[in-house]
Amino acid sequence: MSAAVKTAFLLACAILFAAWKVFIMPFYLSSNVVNVTLIGDSIIANMVPFKASMPAPFNNHQNLGLSGDTMAQIRARIASVSASATHLVIEGGTNDLVGLNTTAGIIPNYTTIINAFAPAMRVVVVGIPQVDEAALEIAHPGWSLYLNNQKIRDMNNSISELCRSITNCVPATSVMSRSMVGRAGDGIHPNGTESIERVRLLLPYLGL
Repeated sequence: MSAAVKTAFLLACAILFAAWKVFIMPFYLSSNVVNVTLIGDSIIANMVPFKASMPAPFNNHQNLGLSGDTMAQIRARIASVSASATHLVIEGGTNDLVGLNTTAGIIPNYTTIINAFAPAMRVVVVGIPQVDEAALEIAHPGWSLYLNNQKIRDMNNSISELCRSITNCVPATSVMSRSMVGRAGDGIHPNGTESIERVRLLLPYLGL
């Protein structure tokens, strides 16, 4: 291939790529609507103030977070998930560990929630966020007996195993394993920057 032909070929590729970005990609995105619902406890609820700063499609998500909710309470609210939702992100279990002091209801309720939706719904499971154990002990002395990263890791492994056994479920393992050291003032709740970052890390799991 001569230099002139090679140059012409590369120029044609560049023009085609530019045309794809300007004309075809916007049409593709507009014709493939993505509606995300986030359901969980205060970790999800606290994302609302930062919604506008989140990357699409999370900047327009339905937020079904409710502070203090256990997994049983989260499960009881799944009827509120929008009928137009194409993706469901589930977070929860912290209040089972530190509120109920038991893991007994976590897996059964995750199972019920995931199976409640048709296979066309992509379910992304975030599980139980890690904690900043030092900050947690300062803010809530004694809580680390029930809420600590080893217990969280063990529980998230079980949640991930469950999720992988269900066709339309994807465990967001990089979010589950993300350290919260210095990212949560009370050791539990992510600050605004971290809330946005956690959503950014979820993007690959949407399968878009």
